[in-house]
Amino acid sequence: MHVRCSARSFLDTKCWDERERGIQIMKESLLVAALIAAPFVLTGVLIGGIDGGLVALALALIAQIVAYALARVVVLKMVDASPVDASTEPVLVETVRRLAHQAGIRQPAVAISRFRTPNAFAAGSISGGVIGVTSGLLDIATPGELEAVLAHEIAHLTSRDRYGVSIAAIFAALPGAIG
Repeated sequence: MHVRCSARSFLDTKCWDERERGIQIMKESLLVAALIAAPFVLTGVLIGGIDGGLVALALALIAQIVAYALARVVVLKMVDASPVDASTEPVLVETVRRLAHQAGIRQPAVAISRFRTPNAFAAGSISGGVIGVTSGLLDIATPGELEAVLAHEIAHLTSRDRYGVSIAAIFAALPGAIG
């Protein structure tokens, strides 16, 4: 059962695991941010010394904030996915809505990728999460299998592990998108 914890529940032992998980997520996110910024800063130091490193650090942080803000849009473009709603995909959207409610999170957007390979994905950003499935998965999965896959993707959003991964994926895809 999901326990709602707040600052007032500091002594409630049921909330300790949730607080520890939040701290772990923050540590992991900072590590991802540092790993992404490191090449920028190193290049800045090599080109312009300490001042160049500081400028590069500032640019890397700005780039990461922009990437986080645009993660949902960029991820959907990377996988050739289009958002859907209850009028076009009622069963899929209702399943995601129900699972998100059970997990205690805000309902993520739902998208379908035109890729034929059976797969699913989750991405997090400032504008909220998105859960996507490929048309290949929709073609072969039974309703129960699809629900299990969607529950797995909802778990990624619940644990917030997709936020750092979304930023890292955008930075990893930049060379291919530019070149």
